[in-house]
Amino acid sequence: MQNTTKLTTPTHILTDTTSGADAFLSEDEAARVLNISVRTLQRWRQDGRSGLPFRRFGGLVRYSMRDIEAWATAQSRMSTSERASA
Repeated sequence: MQNTTKLTTPTHILTDTTSGADAFLSEDEAARVLNISVRTLQRWRQDGRSGLPFRRFGGLVRYSMRDIEAWATAQSRMSTSERASA
């Protein structure tokens, strides 16, 4: 049997590039995209040090797919000793 890996990003949360609309993800979806636990995402949000933007709609926390992509790109490093740009 072949072992196939599925994409972790469900198709319903992908950005619609034709309309320019941005998808908003729940905590669970954002954590899945980033391959981290929901608890880690919550800690990042509580301490504010990660720099990953989020929004509140009423009592719901949502993450923009575009913000996640931009944040992930900004995390790129060439060396383990390299610091994040301020």
